[in-house]
Parts: sequence; structure tokens; C-alpha cells
Amino acid sequence: MEKTEENREVQRIEYLDVARGIAIILMIIGHIIKNTQFINVIYSFHIPIFVFISGFFFKGKEKINKLFSFYVIVIAISVLTTPATVTIIERLKNILFRVSMSINDTPSGVNTLLSVGAMWFIPFIIVVKLLFMLNVKICKKNDNWLFVLCFIECTIGFILSRNKIWCIWHLDVALYSMLWFYFGYILHKRRLLEKFLNNKLIVFLCFCIWLIGSQFVGISLASRGYMYSIVYVLPVIIATSGIISIIWISKKIEKFSFFLKYCGKNSMYFLVSYYLVAIYVVRTSFSPIIIILLQIIISYLGTVLFDKIIKYFKNFSKSIKKIKIASKNEIQV
Repeated sequence: MEKTEENREVQRIEYLDVARGIAIILMIIGHIIKNTQFINVIYSFHIPIFVFISGFFFKGKEKINKLFSFYVIVIAISVLTTPATVTIIERLKNILFRVSMSINDTPSGVNTLLSVGAMWFIPFIIVVKLLFMLNVKICKKNDNWLFVLCFIECTIGFILSRNKIWCIWHLDVALYSMLWFYFGYILHKRRLLEKFLNNKLIVFLCFCIWLIGSQFVGISLASRGYMYSIVYVLPVIIATSGIISIIWISKKIEKFSFFLKYCGKNSMYFLVSYYLVAIYVVRTSFSPIIIILLQIIISYLGTVLFDKIIKYFKNFSKSIKKIKIASKNEIQV
């Protein structure tokens, strides 16, 4: 029997967990290290790779409610840990409705609210998934039309960002990112990723395009660095080359990368731990290397804690369901 799009077989691929682990660790390093060349390389792929992998594991129907519920929990924790210098209302406003919009010609060109840091990623990825689900329905699973629609959305996203119409929940960035989601989706559907990784010429070209291109073209999604590119699809090409390169590295080191694998598998917990606790380490007077190590350790410990709590509640929920089923069976007997 042929598998429908909704029933695509999706198995855990451990080297993709390693790739996510590399990206999430480099995110921390990128926030501390001041070396411009190194930062350009990191920011050229570290968000696009999460979009790509989400597309790779797209099953036709995404459980957005679980991701949104997790986001609500994080908001609640964030509000409870609001600094005395910021009111709870201000905190909520910036987490839920962070938006930067401007049509003026001032040098800065943007009116921004207080930063919410790395947490912008969760609503952003929710929007990307919702958009792609809508695209699949519109195109009726026709991959060619799906590509055209994602390309159009990428163009619209670039125009919005370029004109400094920065939307709530990074909608403009989500639109620009649709091609990365599509690439992940299509490489899995047509089983092309392994072929790319095993082709030395393709891998070599990807490394060259990524490492050279990232030094000349801004890509950073959080700050919308791509909007300064003359050829707006160039950042997409460079970032995609970086994604393939990092996945190739991840596959090579997969066997001895338990730490990266675990961090990647639980990257959302790692991100939240970093946001809630580890980021405050940066305010200390330690050296950059010590700050990076402390942030990684604290984020890892937070990830382990989140993982255990979530697993406990999942097991507890399963136990309750079993008890209910057993009770119904007894009543019927």
C-alpha cells in the first residue's frame, strides 16, 4: 500500500539530532564571541537548520497545540521570574506581541520593543509550520506548485523585511524561511539527503559556498540581516549550503557525540533553559570562555530537568488512561 503524505514514515535520525546540537551550542557561542567572521558563519545557518529539519520531519499534520502549550508554560515561568525593573504587563507584551514596524526613513528605521531574546524562535517556528500546512492544502500536495508558493512567500517576506515592516511573531521572517522548510520536506520525501551527503563534489561545493558566502552576505534571521542582500535568494542558497555542510559533519561524528545528540534531541528544552537561567551568566565579570562553559552546563542541566519532568507527566498520564480503561472494563463485566 502506498503511504499517504500524512502517514509518511518518520524515524529518528540521530545525526540530525547532532546537527541540532551543534546549532544550539553555537547559538550560545555566537552570543558571546565578538569575532565577526566566526559570528557570520554561525548566524548563516543556525536558525535555518532548525527550519530545514522541521521540514524534513513534516508529516502532513503537525501537533502545533503541544508546541503552543509549551510556549504558554514558558511565558508563565518567564512572568514569574520577571525582574523588578520590568512590570509583568511589559513582560507579557514583549513576549506575546513583540513587533517591530516602521515606515519612516529614520537612520535606525525601526521602532522596537524590549527584546525577548532567544524566545522569539518558538512562535516563529509555529508560524512556519502553520504556513506550510496551509501551503500543502492549497497545492493539494503538488510539489512543483508547493515550491512556487514557498518561493512567492520568500519574496514577500524579503519585501516586508526590506521595507522594515517587521511583523508580530516574526511573520516576515517566517515567510522568508519557507524555502528552507520546503527543501527539508522535499529531500526527505524523495530520499535525496543521503545521496547529497554521499556525493563528495556536492559536499565540497556546499562548504565553499557556505564558508565564503557567509563572509559577504548577511543572513542572521533574528536581526533580518538577509534584507541587505542585493539578490534576495542568495542568503537562502548560502544557508542551505551551510545546512548540508553541518549535517555532513554531524554524520561523521555521530557515533561519539552523545552530548550533542542529547542537546539536539531536546533542543527546545535547551533553548528555554538558556533563556530562563543561563543567559543571566553573561552579566557576570567572568571571561568569555568561562561564561560560555557556564551557560552550556546550566542549559544542559536545565534540559535534563525539563526532560525528566515531561517524561514523568507523560507516564503519569498514561497510567491514568490505563486505570480509566480498566475501570470501564470492570463495569462492563
